[in-house]
Amino acid sequence: MMKTFGILGTFLLAGASLLAQKFQKCDTILTETEYSHQFLNLKVPGGEFAIQSSEVCGQSLYKIVSDKEGPSSDISSKSDNKGNVFYTFQTVTSSQQLTPKSVNTASMTQRVASRLAGWGDTEPEETKLKTLFHPDPSFPTDLRLDLVSGKSDLDLSGLTLRNLSVNSATTDVLINYSQPNAILMNKMDVHAIRGDIVIKNIEMAKAEVVNIKNDMGETKVVLGNNCAPAPGANVVISSGVGNCNLVISKNHPAKILVHKGFFSSASMSEQFEKVRDGVFVNSAYRKNPKKGTTIICNLDFGKVFVSDL
Repeated sequence: MMKTFGILGTFLLAGASLLAQKFQKCDTILTETEYSHQFLNLKVPGGEFAIQSSEVCGQSLYKIVSDKEGPSSDISSKSDNKGNVFYTFQTVTSSQQLTPKSVNTASMTQRVASRLAGWGDTEPEETKLKTLFHPDPSFPTDLRLDLVSGKSDLDLSGLTLRNLSVNSATTDVLINYSQPNAILMNKMDVHAIRGDIVIKNIEMAKAEVVNIKNDMGETKVVLGNNCAPAPGANVVISSGVGNCNLVISKNHPAKILVHKGFFSSASMSEQFEKVRDGVFVNSAYRKNPKKGTTIICNLDFGKVFVSDL
């Protein structure tokens, strides 16, 4: 059964404040304890978007902050008989053309093509729109983010994510960890059509498989040694016309495979030794390959730069 959650609070803020906003709206969603897993889809049309744990078990917050009246939230849910609940959170702006009901890779490609052809050269009306999501850190979750334009700051520290999917049209994507994911993550997918991707402390995602695809932007991945990654973790990076920067701790066992196009190249740090054409390992990997992370770089154009953390 579909359920719609209304706005629980609308607050008028006086004076100078965040984004010089006229108002903010905040939804509080209480975790439904009869369910064991949630599938969460967030759709954000533009502006700034940020995620950070609510640090409160049993509660999530969805907040919209704007300097203009008009933006609102649309939150709905349904459930099945297998213990799963499915939520959709959407930020709705006055420019409805920026909030399609379903955002997928094909539709985002069309939108980017339209912008490159001259449509939508100006910023959307809600240039000072900010959406913040503070999820319940204890609830096992499959999280999907559909982002159109702007920039994002995704602090996923300490969450309980089983799968993560981030789809961006022109939004710059920053994913950061300061605490490990609470469980092993099956898969992380991050795709940007025309935006930069930065993932810091990717080992703390504890993801068995990571797929990063960047069509026309820069990619940076930082692999530290803050915790044990998922056993036999694989990170696959597919880069179109942008460069790829890998920053890797000398203490983290790592193996890098580079598949280069005719116009691409690779530059390795001194810690990596060439095993054969396109295959490089560091000394930590030679000592402990079973706990190593394998990084596969597929380059069409651009360069891959590997440096030490």
